[in-house]
Amino acid sequence: MAATEPEREDAVLDALRRRLYRPDATDADLREYLAERGAAAPAPAPEQEAAEPALRPSRRAPLILAGVVAAVVAAVVVGAVGLRQAGDTVRSAVPTAEASSAPSVGPTEAVVDVGDGQVLTLDGVAPTRIAVGTTVRDRRVIGRRFEGRGNAVVRLDPPVGAWDGGRVSVQMTSNGPSPVAWRALLRVTRTDWTTYPVVLARGLVPEQSGAAVPSTFLYPRNPPTEIAVAAGRDVPWTLVVGIAGGLQPASP
Repeated sequence: MAATEPEREDAVLDALRRRLYRPDATDADLREYLAERGAAAPAPAPEQEAAEPALRPSRRAPLILAGVVAAVVAAVVVGAVGLRQAGDTVRSAVPTAEASSAPSVGPTEAVVDVGDGQVLTLDGVAPTRIAVGTTVRDRRVIGRRFEGRGNAVVRLDPPVGAWDGGRVSVQMTSNGPSPVAWRALLRVTRTDWTTYPVVLARGLVPEQSGAAVPSTFLYPRNPPTEIAVAAGRDVPWTLVVGIAGGLQPASP
């Protein structure tokens, strides 16, 4: 049976391949084998364009989206908790109305200049003050009555008509075991808006006097604005002050 054309080509190619294994094989044998193999090889099929893979929804996409949403929600929750905690911290740092209105524990001390190079350490308990009627050289005026203990400085608030000279009446009462001293002060303002005290008058109440010790003095222009009281700690005292403007000095 005669061999077919492909069979003959395979036989020729096989003979050439065997020749290459012989010791006397040359480069010409190799070229002949390669040429024959190229002629015998079937033509390659026409190259087709790779089909673009169909887009399929990934099963992992919903999981990724869910993870992102969960992370965002967690961040929002953490941020809200942080803001609430920060707000609680700020609110705890700001005193509430109850805390602001609560009385302080124990008196607070302050050092006040009372003129002539003297200072007074306040005991921290503010004296009480009420308006009372009093007499200044036979003139009835509305004065101020103060009651306190220990060292203090009280404000007088002179009337409008008392700023062109006048007279002041001071009545100090104490029944304490030590003397009580007072001095009438005028606060003068400097050009830099700071103030300093000028002493207009002084007085002293002996220990355990129990009776009011009156004193009257004149002032040429501006009336006293404060009375500084120097007393032992917890020593009680009562002070009544009246100011009358426009009164001329008494005849000698």
